[in-house]
Amino acid sequence: LVVPCAMVVTALVGVFFGLPSLRIRGLYLTIATLAANFIIIFVIENWESMTNGDSGMTMLPANLFGIELVTDAQKYALIVPITVIAVLFAQNLFRTRAGRAFISIRDADYSAEIIGVDLVRYKLAAFALGSAYAGLAGALGAYYFLAVLPTQFELHLSILLLAALVVGGTARPLGPLFGA
Repeated sequence: LVVPCAMVVTALVGVFFGLPSLRIRGLYLTIATLAANFIIIFVIENWESMTNGDSGMTMLPANLFGIELVTDAQKYALIVPITVIAVLFAQNLFRTRAGRAFISIRDADYSAEIIGVDLVRYKLAAFALGSAYAGLAGALGAYYFLAVLPTQFELHLSILLLAALVVGGTARPLGPLFGA
């Protein structure tokens, strides 16, 4: 239950930060999302009653149907199928109406709006979906490392993930995977 809850919470946070970012794009959107990273780290470090501040949180090992996953091989066996399902979902998303709307907004948002794409709805959906994927990765990472520290998610990680996206390519769902 932790993984789906993490996805829902991060999707809501993505929508929260996506609302003020609706009118910007390009480099300014990148800067706004990096600003969101700093705000979230600040909240995590200072909300000590919930997150233990700089000390972070320790996790119990993942428990799947009563089996504790403690070895790297067991954790790998959990993470790989979930990753495959997430990638297949992303690949198939672009075959749907929403996926085509995402592509048209990415390529030319003014043109997409002219042909009837609801920019606000689909941009917020994109923020929510991207954040849900980040929540999935964060929850699985927490189970892998058994600890969550604010220092794990600082600016250098965002730059590395952006570099993986650029190296792998932004036009295909497998691009970031190959970039990483």
